[in-house]
Amino acid sequence: MAKIEMAQVEEIIAGPQNGTRLDRVGKATVCVITAGHLSTCPRMLKVADALAATGYRVRVVSARYIDWARRLDKDVRCTRTWEWDVVDHGRSTAPSMWLRSGVRFRAAGLLARALQPRHTPLLLVFNAWGRIHSELLKAALRGPADLFYGGTSGGLAVAAMAGRRTGKPYALDLEDFHTGELEDGPEARFRHALIERIERDVLPGAAFLTVAMLS
Repeated sequence: MAKIEMAQVEEIIAGPQNGTRLDRVGKATVCVITAGHLSTCPRMLKVADALAATGYRVRVVSARYIDWARRLDKDVRCTRTWEWDVVDHGRSTAPSMWLRSGVRFRAAGLLARALQPRHTPLLLVFNAWGRIHSELLKAALRGPADLFYGGTSGGLAVAAMAGRRTGKPYALDLEDFHTGELEDGPEARFRHALIERIERDVLPGAAFLTVAMLS
């Protein structure tokens, strides 16, 4: 799982960049963001549980688009007490969102490919990489947060943008080596160029990074 140091989280949340010092962690809110399902992102789920157990108010933002995972999400959610905002873009459960996000995703990809990722405006890169980047960002900004913590490749840019919009710190979980996780080929090189551009932009500003632990 993502190894997160609670003392470090408390120090960042209570630091001067948040404008005021918080006396107790129970007063602070951490927004955990993933572009995947609750049930398919165990690293982010464990982080949310650990933060809640320590006394933080936790709000999780995730996606919904796979039928079998949607059913598992309900099982996962029924044993948790933290808040949950879900962005549904499943073809069968949210057809209008599925169509709208798909058209935007494809259009952004075509433009980014034509311009080349390194020359493409960053917002366009975000939407070419993450199908529901805009909707996840809106969900993340819907409630208060003293720290945004993003994981899965689609959650990195969302957490960074949420932090920048609100002036709050953000942290990122690097679950995989995203710039090398696809087999070589034209499409893989394009996708790798997109995530490389994103990582180059968002990683330096993160309050801290967590990485996969070697077994």
